[in-house]
Amino acid sequence: MKNHENAIGNRVTEAFGHMVAGDAREALFDICAAAERTARQEGYSRNRTGFKAFVIDNIPIIAAIGIGPALAGLRFQFSHPDIPASSDGTCGIEDIIYHLARCGLYHDASMTNAIRFSEKTIGPDGSGNLQLPRMLVTGLIVAVVASPASSDQITDDQHWFSCNGQVFYLNKLWGKRDDLLNQLKGLWPASGP
Repeated sequence: MKNHENAIGNRVTEAFGHMVAGDAREALFDICAAAERTARQEGYSRNRTGFKAFVIDNIPIIAAIGIGPALAGLRFQFSHPDIPASSDGTCGIEDIIYHLARCGLYHDASMTNAIRFSEKTIGPDGSGNLQLPRMLVTGLIVAVVASPASSDQITDDQHWFSCNGQVFYLNKLWGKRDDLLNQLKGLWPASGP
């Protein structure tokens, strides 16, 4: 199945395999490449602004799957030398994914140890590290899959995830962002994505 025409699908397959194996860091490496290409195919600029805008625009999906939709606009009291300082001392998921994950992995071949993946804990841990739920990476994978620009891609038929008790198969979600958002709203009626 490895071919250029299915480049995003190949990255999704690799990323999902790493998630199944419990390696969110490697999954994030694979999915950042796919997210960057997907963003370009959707017409976002070919730079950090475009990548971050893709993440921000897909926060309803990423948050619903990764941290719960009520936390979609969450910003963290967290600083790191690789993240440009904001006036209020906070940073968003898009800053973390771009500066600490994508740039660290691509430019330094490693992601900072300041990010620790957990099952459900989110936020600074008091010792300079930031804990993020592993499912946040799954949320980014699904945002790439659901992009209309990815509608011609495929992955392993057995790849699925569960969100709030509902099972979703990735191959049924390619290019179906609006359908997915409607399904997620049904799972989170009080605060929907």
